[in-house]
Amino acid sequence: MATPVGHYLVGLAITQSMAGSSRERKQGVVLAVVAVLADLDLVGGLFVGNIWAFHRGASHSLTVALAFGLVSLLALAMFKVPRPMHTAAMLFLVYFSHLVLDSMMVDSSDKGSISLLWPWADIRLQAPIALLPSGGYRIETLLSLSNVLVIVRETLVFLPLTALAITLRQRDLPWLRRIPWPNKAVAWVFVGWFAVAILASLALG
Repeated sequence: MATPVGHYLVGLAITQSMAGSSRERKQGVVLAVVAVLADLDLVGGLFVGNIWAFHRGASHSLTVALAFGLVSLLALAMFKVPRPMHTAAMLFLVYFSHLVLDSMMVDSSDKGSISLLWPWADIRLQAPIALLPSGGYRIETLLSLSNVLVIVRETLVFLPLTALAITLRQRDLPWLRRIPWPNKAVAWVFVGWFAVAILASLALG
């Protein structure tokens, strides 16, 4: 499975790319935490003596993701938050990114499958394309060297996505103005970094 760091970075890339103002960009740093919420099913497993009992079940389904988006919309509208539809859509995409990322991880324990169609179908699905291996990340040995290496790898892979989103949304940064055709140049650097990082991760994974 992907680590909380990997999920957060992908969520942050989404919030930054959808932000319409500097205030929304700052809020997006906090709202990106939504990308980790699906893994709260691990807490439920603690009550039955098996931390994996409910993992990648209901919380990793399209139904729960849509319900989360709907509840978010109602709450935002109730508290008169500006652009409630836009923010709710962003929160849905951030939550849903967790499902997409988990389904694209190569995991020897359960092949990265998730209960995407719960409760309508009792099957576990996996994306046809693997993004990168999980690298042996295990919650039971949280501070192990292997876990740290997985977190470092995910940071190297997903950080360019976040950097790309921030770069393209903050075109008025002084340091960007000093670079010829800054947005295109910097964007291609981050795209290339992302592609190379994925290929290297799969090759070494």
